[in-house]
Amino acid sequence: MTTKQADPISQEQEMILWEKEVVGYDSSAALLNGVFFYNCKLFGLRGRDEHHSLDASQINIGTDDKGKYIQFIETKSKTFKGGLKQKNVENKNIKHYTNASSDKDLFKLYELYIGHSGISPEGNSKFYKRPLQCSLRFSKQNLGINKLENLMKTMCTKAGLSGNFTNHSGKRTCATAMFQSGMDEQSIMLRTGHRSVQGVRKYKRPSDDQLRDISNVLEPNCKSSKIKVDNNSSDGKENDKCHIVDLQSQSKSYVPFGGFNNCNVTFNIRK
Repeated sequence: MTTKQADPISQEQEMILWEKEVVGYDSSAALLNGVFFYNCKLFGLRGRDEHHSLDASQINIGTDDKGKYIQFIETKSKTFKGGLKQKNVENKNIKHYTNASSDKDLFKLYELYIGHSGISPEGNSKFYKRPLQCSLRFSKQNLGINKLENLMKTMCTKAGLSGNFTNHSGKRTCATAMFQSGMDEQSIMLRTGHRSVQGVRKYKRPSDDQLRDISNVLEPNCKSSKIKVDNNSSDGKENDKCHIVDLQSQSKSYVPFGGFNNCNVTFNIRK
């Protein structure tokens, strides 16, 4: 029996979330959706429990000599529970440096959410607050666990995306995007928090271009070479025709005219 897995969100689908204003800067709901989605994609957060226990002190924004960053500090998760059994296991402490030239400014997204939601890294407060309908206002109440459980599915449905999307889709998006860009498994594990290679490999999915490249590699080798010949048609327009020429059928000793340059030729004439 096969296990039904959550689908990752592709780059095209991610852009649709922005275009449909499901994620964005102009409403409190769009800000909430944005920080929720990128907490999953950037830092590999999973289901409702990790999001529900996320404290405001775990997310920080700032600037250093490398640029603007969003920082996530792990305190407790499925793979990191602390205690003597995991005394040699380090918690995730990730700084994600944002692209200042991008029109999808993630630093601005987090900055607006933190500023308008009223959460403080110094205070003992949950990270997710309930959005209000008017403008960029948030309630002082925390977002309920039931809302958090279905938030990714609600976002994707509103944007008209088709697929099996759950909160786990965010973590799968993180691993899949890094795998498709050629990142090594250790780098992926640092972001996702996986402790084993076998665990992270379940999250990786090849892109359509990668599948096409694999098909091209497994195709039989072509022994013929295509030579493009330009012919002029009778109406004065050029027609490009492609003729197949078997290079193996030509003599190896055949050298086309103009194959020698700057050569000295000696003629021995016998009487």
